[in-house]
Amino acid sequence: MKKNSLLTELNLDQLEKKKKLITGALIGLGSVILIASIVIIYLAVTTKKLGLIAVCFGSFITLLPLFINMQQINSEIKRRATI
Repeated sequence: MKKNSLLTELNLDQLEKKKKLITGALIGLGSVILIASIVIIYLAVTTKKLGLIAVCFGSFITLLPLFINMQQINSEIKRRATI
């Protein structure tokens, strides 16, 4: 909950800037993880080590904190828009 209190201290311009930064990080990291997953799946199938496929699906969980933070920022922006 400390993160939420930090968001309330930011003004609207800072929230928008933080939202753009997190969106860029999600797009960048997501595309890198996607490309790496495609390569790992290809290698897993060709070498018949199918256990590597689980690593691909598990790697997308690392983006979960960014999605949570983005949702908190969006809700804070909506809360301020209604005030």
